[in-house]
Amino acid sequence: MSLDNLMMQPLDLTIVGSEHLFVESSGTGPDVVMVHGLGGATPFYDPLVTDLSGDFRFIRYDFNGHGRSPLSAQVSIET
Repeated sequence: MSLDNLMMQPLDLTIVGSEHLFVESSGTGPDVVMVHGLGGATPFYDPLVTDLSGDFRFIRYDFNGHGRSPLSAQVSIET
């Protein structure tokens, strides 16, 4: 499924503080939290998650206004 198709799907967002963020987890084993860089999104890690999901549980999220997390407030590099 392409990212464009994923963007059109209804999302289950998780409330983190005052933000509503897209969070996903997959795999089994010890937890690994994956955080993307500036301008990134959770699909960046798809190849790694696919290869290692039998050994680890991956938790990935998109920052406010990135990927599948909606922009809830004005953001800048400083914030």
